[in-house]
Amino acid sequence: MAGYAWGIPSIVLLVGTGLYLSIRLRGIQFRGFRHATNLVQGKYDKVEDPGEVTHFQALSTALSATIGTGNIAGVATAI
Repeated sequence: MAGYAWGIPSIVLLVGTGLYLSIRLRGIQFRGFRHATNLVQGKYDKVEDPGEVTHFQALSTALSATIGTGNIAGVATAI
């Protein structure tokens, strides 16, 4: 059962779904890549806004919360 669930059919399903969504959404992951990198590099930050959280700080906080929670839940599940 595990061989079937994680074998060729699942790979075909994952790749097929990725291709379908890429075509359906007109390649948003490629079209928005430059904008995303500009956001992280701070090209849209205003220096004169005191006390504001930068885009990079917001991204780092969101990633640390997500990854940290996953690590804790993963260890708890394994135990």
